[in-house]
Amino acid sequence: MKIAHVERGHIESLLNEIAAALTAYTQDEVGPLRLEVYGPTMEKCDSDLQAFIAYIQLRQRKLTFLKKPLTEDDLVAVFIGGLHPVLQPQMG
Repeated sequence: MKIAHVERGHIESLLNEIAAALTAYTQDEVGPLRLEVYGPTMEKCDSDLQAFIAYIQLRQRKLTFLKKPLTEDDLVAVFIGGLHPVLQPQMG
């Protein structure tokens, strides 16, 4: 998208144009992003806990930007469900 119509020195206008372009470009990405959040496991991240957490956080930040974040309960469920079996809490 061309931004020639934004006058030189008008940073706020430029940032608004960039945000609008990003929103228009990524609106159809909410569904796939949600699938990406619900699909990962620690094992898919090479059994690296830090990489697993970063994977979930990055997608949550993108969803927050798109104004469609997951609830905290959903994030906790995704995290616990994706942990390596050795690290999962024992139930019952």
